[in-house]
Amino acid sequence: MATVQASGQVRLLTVTPALLFLILLSALPLANLLALSFAKVTWAEGSATWDWVGLANYRALAKDALFKAGILNTLILVISATTLQVGIGLALALMVSRLGRGAKVYRTLFLLPILVPGIIIGAIWKLMYNTQFGIINQALDLVALGPFDWLGSSSLALASVIAVDVWHWTPFSFLLLLAAVEALPRDVFEASQIDGAGAWRTFRRITLPLLMPAIFTTFVFRAIIAFKVFDEVYLSTCGFDHIRQPETEDAGGLPLHQTPQIDYPLHGLGAHQPATLIGHGVSETGDRPHLWCEGEVIQSMTFRHALRLRRRIEMPLGGSDLRIRDRVDNIGPHPAPSMMLYHFNLGYPLVDADSRLEFDAAEALWQSADHDPRAPFGPPDDAHVSEISVHRPAAPGSATCRLVNPTRRLALDISFDTATLPCLQLLRLRGAGYYMAGIEPCTTVHRNRRDARAAGELPMLAPGEARDFALDISLVRSPAAHVKEQA
Repeated sequence: MATVQASGQVRLLTVTPALLFLILLSALPLANLLALSFAKVTWAEGSATWDWVGLANYRALAKDALFKAGILNTLILVISATTLQVGIGLALALMVSRLGRGAKVYRTLFLLPILVPGIIIGAIWKLMYNTQFGIINQALDLVALGPFDWLGSSSLALASVIAVDVWHWTPFSFLLLLAAVEALPRDVFEASQIDGAGAWRTFRRITLPLLMPAIFTTFVFRAIIAFKVFDEVYLSTCGFDHIRQPETEDAGGLPLHQTPQIDYPLHGLGAHQPATLIGHGVSETGDRPHLWCEGEVIQSMTFRHALRLRRRIEMPLGGSDLRIRDRVDNIGPHPAPSMMLYHFNLGYPLVDADSRLEFDAAEALWQSADHDPRAPFGPPDDAHVSEISVHRPAAPGSATCRLVNPTRRLALDISFDTATLPCLQLLRLRGAGYYMAGIEPCTTVHRNRRDARAAGELPMLAPGEARDFALDISLVRSPAAHVKEQA
């Protein structure tokens, strides 16, 4: 009897470390998440303030249309992606199991996607899905199809994400099901051959029933992981050391750089760097409460420049104004270039045939084509090409560019400080399917870094130095005093 009790105690002691480890990594975070659902958390200056709100968060979820749509989209993604992954994985497992020579090669190739981190896969597929230069649209263009806005279209975005998840995680299903296929008893299949059963009958009556436990287990595992998918569709931001088209520059200022030149991609090295949310909340300072959020992007690579962009966005409760305050810090050991271009792309209904741009500036410093940037947009035109112009505001200080829609009695003002953003780039797209206006304050008129540096319009940030940028956006709903009705 004593021996039995001692044996039970040994088993308990053996399991205890694993149980404590499970509680530490699973139970405690789950309890913290449950407590979080009954509280309102406000972040300020790096610390969190918890306020107990009871069931208010759950009541808000019940009324939130986006939450319901998100649940539906998640269910569609989980069911569709998991079913496809298990089905394709099973087919691949059956084919590989029948191979003799070369089976190990195919097994290795099929496992490669699962070895790539999800955030990298998300970045790669985002480039492949790009409407203008993505390889998928380029391939479809060869057969006179497309282009398609894979990630921007409400009818294609979910299917595009499902395709990425299927490509990434089908190897997981393949691996589990291949092990199950190879473990099937051979004598059962030999007996079916002797009885004259065909391939389809053998699969339906023998293979599939024997594999159902493994298929069910694989489906459950993949469904659990699919519910948590995030990194493959993680949003990215643009760079802030280079603007406009790709360019190559000498790396002489970086003595330890591995190549003599630096290749700057479209809009800089910071393209596809993930943004980190620092905090959000409600500010009670001033004459009315403001919603605010802060985030940052750190762009750094070995032996290269290291820059940090910190952004704060504020909006008064019940208002139609938006404030953007950016600070770019050089957190690296070398002087770093600072270039910024803000994209404010506006479309219908603010932009229609009668809409026009108003701004106080001299004639265009540069134009991609001869046009009047202040002229009404007019109706969409299939033969239209993009019109880009760059201007320098007439007076120093604060400058404002306004997009006016006299028919709808709407106007949008974008104001910026010309001390740090001395130029204004305007984009007019009037083609069918590409009908929009772009208001883009920027640091230079020049189209390349060499000319910007020669003109003194490529500021360099010394280590520890920072530059601040300020922009204000205001929607005027009934601009009777500002909009001149067209006859």
